[in-house]
Amino acid sequence: MTLNLFTTGTGITLSFYNSLANAQAGTNSISPLQTITSTNTFYIRFTSATECPSTAMITINLKTPKKSERLKDAVVCENQLITLDAGTGFTSYLWSTGATTQTITVGAGSYYVDLGFNGCVYRQPVIVTTAQAPTITKIEVSGNTATITVSGGTPPYQYSLNGVDYQKSNVFTGLSRGMHKVYVLGADGCFPVIKEFLVLNLVNAITPNGDGLNDVLNYSDLRIKQNVSIEVADRYGAVIYRSETRIISGTER
Repeated sequence: MTLNLFTTGTGITLSFYNSLANAQAGTNSISPLQTITSTNTFYIRFTSATECPSTAMITINLKTPKKSERLKDAVVCENQLITLDAGTGFTSYLWSTGATTQTITVGAGSYYVDLGFNGCVYRQPVIVTTAQAPTITKIEVSGNTATITVSGGTPPYQYSLNGVDYQKSNVFTGLSRGMHKVYVLGADGCFPVIKEFLVLNLVNAITPNGDGLNDVLNYSDLRIKQNVSIEVADRYGAVIYRSETRIISGTER
């Protein structure tokens, strides 16, 4: 507080008090440095070597800034945008992007907005993060049943075999033999992750005699597996054929 708010005289000193009586008596002065948390009234005593002491009263009205209750941290899907809304009831808006509107449309990043209210400005930060995709860690196939194990991303997850019809259960039953795809969708609703799996069409006997029945053994669907070894034995258990796959530059041979 400066003296020239009250007088242009020189050689005057100020002292501060919580009551008029103390100011008039010059007793129980308080520090001129005060932390103001609400509207308050203080009393000032002016003294000089040439004039009688005088008093004054000053009321300090505290202006409180206002925070947005609508503006929250958000999550967006990869490469997508979101509209941040600071809400109504403010006299001015100034975003870190330079925009002066109530809303802005942005991608992932850290932002803030200076909200004007009651003559004060409140700077409110907001963070937009990119949703993390879940990971299909394991697909266990037993007979015609597949169990999907997922981690990461935003649970709870939903599961589908066609990318359209989703279920909460991670177990699929009554599957046909052959290749399938499973789609897993996180709670954020972003793009699903997809992985192939095989319900093996296991043939335990072949009779390559040209009659058109069980002449050919086709396990081409095993291409999605690694380190596959196939053995063919005769009726007495003696191995007559062995085939092993090798991984060369990420391709099974």
